[in-house]
Amino acid sequence: VLHGAGNPGRTLTLFGYQVANYVQYFDWQWAKSIGVTTAPSLGRLLVTLGAFSLGLRGAFAQWRRDRSGFWLVGTLCLVTGLGLVVYMNFKPGSTLGYDRWPLGSDHEVRERDYFFVASFVAWGVWVAIGLADLIRTLMPRVRGAARGAMLALFALSLVPMLLNARAATRRSGPEATFARDFAHALLQSVPPGGILFTWGDNDTFPLWYAQAVEGVRRDVTVVCLALAETPWYMQQLRDRPREPVDPASLASVWRGLPAPLGDWPLHPMSNAMIAEFVPQRLADDLTVPLPNGLTVTVPKGSAVYGKDLMVLQVLRQNAGRRPISWSVTASQKIFDLAPALVQQGLVLTLPISPVDRTRLIAGAASGPGGVPLDLTTTRRLMTESWSFGALLRGDVTGLDGNIQGMAATVALPYAQAGLGLLSRGDTTAAIAALETAAHLSSQPAIQEVLGALRQARGVPIPVP
Repeated sequence: VLHGAGNPGRTLTLFGYQVANYVQYFDWQWAKSIGVTTAPSLGRLLVTLGAFSLGLRGAFAQWRRDRSGFWLVGTLCLVTGLGLVVYMNFKPGSTLGYDRWPLGSDHEVRERDYFFVASFVAWGVWVAIGLADLIRTLMPRVRGAARGAMLALFALSLVPMLLNARAATRRSGPEATFARDFAHALLQSVPPGGILFTWGDNDTFPLWYAQAVEGVRRDVTVVCLALAETPWYMQQLRDRPREPVDPASLASVWRGLPAPLGDWPLHPMSNAMIAEFVPQRLADDLTVPLPNGLTVTVPKGSAVYGKDLMVLQVLRQNAGRRPISWSVTASQKIFDLAPALVQQGLVLTLPISPVDRTRLIAGAASGPGGVPLDLTTTRRLMTESWSFGALLRGDVTGLDGNIQGMAATVALPYAQAGLGLLSRGDTTAAIAALETAAHLSSQPAIQEVLGALRQARGVPIPVP
């Protein structure tokens, strides 16, 4: 049982997985390039055991010579290591525990090793002390070769840098430009002058880079729902002026469309209203009328947080006036608007004016929440605007789990387009789209549909 309303503490099994995650992250610190993937590696394990042994030696050496320093480093290591394991109560990481918790939602969306950096740094201090103590111990025994032996032992300090280089580099390979390519594809999925709700750092920070540094789609107002829990961010979004639409930066599918006019605030909340809001559970149904004639109903008993308040206020201010989009990664905050939304590329959009229904595909090709797919627009985005470079040429299965997860997000519209094309009788184009989806994601359902299509067409099915 995972932590949550029904489990205010945790089970021993879950705690065991949390400790296993910490041990896994510790193992990655010293020689992750050996094996590269998150799976255990004998070579990496040997280096990790060496770092663990040197750290223990350093801890004992510091205990003998500097008790106050030992307590400082030890407390830092313990509090920011196992202490955080207890305090944070994370779900199992994205590479462990699928035998017990098979759903992706039962796991952290990415590996949380960065939470424990201070703990690993503290252990690194002990490793350095242990290495110095080893050199001090061996120096009297090596006599004439002392200088060379000292340099050889000192070279051990370079092992983490050398054996982590390949795993940390972003100079080449499928992951080299993926963040930027994803940002371009997500921004270009939004109609001109639109508002885009994103969920967290993976689907937000690359967008900010693309807008601020590369000038891509600055007309899109990005609203990060994770930050929308904070008053300063709510105020910043309200006070930030809108950027004009630059036709040259638009995807070709959007060129020629009218851009929304006007420069009203993103939401009408005052500083006092923002400061007074507290998360709450609704005692009655909450019905919010929108300026485009729709209504949003939040059922009685629902928990309403800052991000929910932000979405509702943005809808009240902008529905029917500006296109409002949710990244497919933020689709859990569309409330009950699914019947009015349409998926275009990587976003679910509440358009200003109705979309031609002949372009929409429902059923198996629907997006999150059953939102129909705008097949025409999505295919044009894929073929005319998106460019994922090495990601579509290289092997995705050996990449970091976090990158694999985002690649699976990109696979979603390709799989939907494949199913939509299949429903319209274009089997050749459907196979091409599904092949791309299968390359990006290891979802069995995609592989099964693609295999059946290849058999029906007489196309050989590659052996995994």
